[in-house]
Amino acid sequence: MKKSKPPTFDDAISTFHIEQAKERQRLDANRVEIEREKFELQQKESLQRLKLDQQRFELEKRERMQAMEERNKVLNIMDMLGQCELFAMEIDTEEAIKDVLMLASDFVAEGRRGAGVNIATKLGLEEFAALLDNAPPGIDELVALTHVMKLV
Repeated sequence: MKKSKPPTFDDAISTFHIEQAKERQRLDANRVEIEREKFELQQKESLQRLKLDQQRFELEKRERMQAMEERNKVLNIMDMLGQCELFAMEIDTEEAIKDVLMLASDFVAEGRRGAGVNIATKLGLEEFAALLDNAPPGIDELVALTHVMKLV
């Protein structure tokens, strides 16, 4: 029978290095697995955010469409006898006031450039424009009446 050699110091160091290398490989494999799981979680989170953004966009789009339909809605209602038609229209008072203010300021600006300086002052357009900054009661009705007059 052959006798086995007793392990030497070099053998012990080699075994130690081999065990260390195996441990490093195991740790690296664990690190890679953790990074893979982290990446998958980030992908899932990104997909969820994307889905939420798409849902939010669709909801906002639906709300904008409904608001636009309500703004542009013109009701055509037949009366009880069917002899005449009634029409209704929604008017944005704030937008109409902005239009009037813009027209007044344009007229005043044109008047300052030309011969109509006194006309804008005599008509009191600057004071009228200042009055519309804080709209008085009844302005809604006034704007509605001007829209009806445009239609007639």
